[in-house]
Amino acid sequence: MNLVTEEQSGVFLLRISKLQQLGEKVLEDMEKVKQNPSSMNLKDKQQSKWSKEIRDQLLKSNNDCLNHEKRMNIFFKEIYEKYF
Repeated sequence: MNLVTEEQSGVFLLRISKLQQLGEKVLEDMEKVKQNPSSMNLKDKQQSKWSKEIRDQLLKSNNDCLNHEKRMNIFFKEIYEKYF
């Protein structure tokens, strides 16, 4: 394996690690929602600031994880097409 592919492999492993961290954040946020399911009720006009923050955190962490996975898939596809 040449130096370029070793370097690219290292970058890909770092991206996998980042995806794992983002996934764990999503699971933590989902656990908060599980403990307080009413925080996801969008029709509730009397929602507390805390409930809105939980919902916003879950949406943000979910989007972060999804976008990172998309970028990672593109990166992997580029490596695969170039070296394999």
